[in-house]
Amino acid sequence: MNLQLKLFLPTFLLFASLATTMHFYWIPNYKALETSHQLEAEQSFIEVLSIALVPDLLNNDLAKTHNTLGIILADRQHWRAITLYDDNNRILFPLEPEKSIIPNGMEKITHVIQFNDFEIARIAVWIDIQAAQAEEVEHLYQLEILLLTILLAAALLTAWLHDRWIRQPLRQLANLASDIALGHYDSNMNYGANDGIGKLVAAFNSMRQQVRRRETDLMNSFAQNKAVIDNAVDGIISINIKGTIESFNPAAEKVFGYTADEVIGKNIKLLMPQPYQREHDGYLYNYLSTGKKKIIGIGREVEGLRKDGTTFPLELGVSEVKLDDRRLFIGIIRDISERKKIDRMKSEFVSTVSHELRTPLTSIRGALSLVLGKGAKDIPPKLLRLLETANRNSERLTFLINDILDLEKISAGQLDLKLQAVNLVVLAKRAVEENDAYAHSHQIKLTLQATGQQNTRVYIDEYRLLQVFANLISNAVKFSAKGDTVTVDVKCIDNKMRVSVIDQGPGISDEFRSRIFGRFAQADSSDTREKGGTGLGLTISKAIIEQLGGHIDFNSVLGEGSQFFFELPLSGISSVNDPMDTSRATILICEDDPDLAQIMAQVLEKEGYHADIAHSAASARTLLENKSYQLLLLDLILPDGNGLDLIRELRENKATKSLAIIVISGKADEELKKFKGDALMVVDWLQKPIDFKHLSNTLAKTTQLDHRSHILHVEDNIDVIEVSQALFEDIVDFDFATTLSQALSKLNTQHYDLVILDISLPDGSGLELLNHIDHNCPVVIFSGQESSEEISKKVSASLTKSISSNEALLSTVQRLLNANK
Repeated sequence: MNLQLKLFLPTFLLFASLATTMHFYWIPNYKALETSHQLEAEQSFIEVLSIALVPDLLNNDLAKTHNTLGIILADRQHWRAITLYDDNNRILFPLEPEKSIIPNGMEKITHVIQFNDFEIARIAVWIDIQAAQAEEVEHLYQLEILLLTILLAAALLTAWLHDRWIRQPLRQLANLASDIALGHYDSNMNYGANDGIGKLVAAFNSMRQQVRRRETDLMNSFAQNKAVIDNAVDGIISINIKGTIESFNPAAEKVFGYTADEVIGKNIKLLMPQPYQREHDGYLYNYLSTGKKKIIGIGREVEGLRKDGTTFPLELGVSEVKLDDRRLFIGIIRDISERKKIDRMKSEFVSTVSHELRTPLTSIRGALSLVLGKGAKDIPPKLLRLLETANRNSERLTFLINDILDLEKISAGQLDLKLQAVNLVVLAKRAVEENDAYAHSHQIKLTLQATGQQNTRVYIDEYRLLQVFANLISNAVKFSAKGDTVTVDVKCIDNKMRVSVIDQGPGISDEFRSRIFGRFAQADSSDTREKGGTGLGLTISKAIIEQLGGHIDFNSVLGEGSQFFFELPLSGISSVNDPMDTSRATILICEDDPDLAQIMAQVLEKEGYHADIAHSAASARTLLENKSYQLLLLDLILPDGNGLDLIRELRENKATKSLAIIVISGKADEELKKFKGDALMVVDWLQKPIDFKHLSNTLAKTTQLDHRSHILHVEDNIDVIEVSQALFEDIVDFDFATTLSQALSKLNTQHYDLVILDISLPDGSGLELLNHIDHNCPVVIFSGQESSEEISKKVSASLTKSISSNEALLSTVQRLLNANK
């Protein structure tokens, strides 16, 4: 149905409805009403006629009655017949009965003529109503025709106006819309009126301009996006849910060696080597069926397959796009072959630099340390100052090289951590002790606040966290004025351990906040010369803390000082004791003072022993019942009893009868006078404050650690060998080998209690010796390059040249020798 018919149809239906209503409802009803009125009028006339006939009927004057009825019948032409009956129902008029035959279709009106309530006659009149209404009906039909003509004219006029005011503009709008759909935006439509059609025309013209602008913008955007994709450095590939390639940009062509026409329509597995081909369909199916993402939205390294059959490393990022009811997967491909090559070169460089720089530095530091430590009093003052300057600058050079190498490892993602559960308070105490001399040299007081936190542990790399402590403390000391205090605060907050280093320095400006953890960051370029340092300490500290799963930040107020803090998650190990190595001697400390107990435990750990702590006699009994100990360090005054009673109890128990006991008490001398040590089998009585050197000697004698051990140092650098020999000559029988073959020969012919091993040797890797060393013999890696976690697990200890001091090497060797015996 066209628009013209749709517009005319309502008008036509209205006209037809009005005409039908007029012809079939109004006119018949009007005629019926007029008929009713006509019959009422005729009834009234007959009643009047009946009254007029009463005298003649009473006088029985039939002639006059006939004459009256004849005149009436002649006058009223629509009366077709009159019949008059007497009270006996005899016909009085007309005299001829055949004349009373009445045609069909007449209306009959009957009236009873009464006199004094007695019926004297009855009259019946047959009336032709149609004849009576003929003229009026004729007028009515003429009126109907006139009204229908007017309605028809109105309908035609309405249809014409609809066509002019609505259909024609709409047809023009339809043509305009067709032109817009075809992209012909120059077409325009003018419509002067400001009615609804005018507003619609104006809206269409505005829409035409907007569509034109938007299509232009869309084409420009499409061209720009296409240019971006076509000129992107990274390959961009899109596939559908079946894995079929739908787009392939020029960078992808360059990476894989295929043209777009060669791969579009083919499965993405074409670009994958095994096993990725087999895994791909499974990944896609699992994601579409379960929604579980494995690679969507996650960048990862995979291997790609070029057209020539070669494989290469690539970085792949996949994202999902939904277009209406379609799902596409967009892959961003980056060839990282060159990056991998550079990473390998960087790793080789770091490894080479680590060995070639750290090895001579270790010799220099070690030699200077030995000279200044053993014979400083015999050196002339002028020469001593020169040696101290050389030693001080060798330390600075060592720190600089270590920071740069650490930075390279962080950048390459090669910073290996050796994680273990460590008491953070004990480690903080150690850090404060190790940095106290540095603070003292700057006339700064270094304090520790850690009340009530002795039993809280974190899972960390001990050496690396000490490095963070050293960085934060040294920064705080350097920027503090003489006489200030630097505080190291350790506390537990929301299941995390927070360590804060608080100074009273000048504070940090807001401009420097955003880059303080950046590489080579210095608040003022003059700081580098005035304060020293490379500006790498905070960068390295941040990387270490974040790799340990923690967070580092700072607060600062200009003129008041700064607070650098880091937070680490608790390890979940609440015991004060580390997991035990059964090869090490285990000592039980029974002391009610928690601070003294922790210090004693730390000293014993450094000497190579395991230490458990009991703060009461009851706790000591429980530990002794469940674990075997080589020695008991016992305070006599305990919160739940006397230590002497505990000794007697232990001597009566078969399991602890021969347990070695060292008594430590503030009244040891008085107690010793009362009891003979032999009676209670007490090894020694020590007076508080404790002489730890005396305690160490007693422990060594008691646990049979006083014989000289035989160690082998495998090292190709003679300078390092000489330093080691000078370091160990007073406590062990020292032997060395400079090559892999020489070391193999010595290991096959001699027994050693410990081996110090360099990894880089002239004729191979020192790691090859691990299979030739007795599994009971401790091995210490001492190399210019840091050991990986995998290598560290195979040996007893791993130290890095230039990072580890002479004291650290000596302490490690002593601890392992003691533990192994």
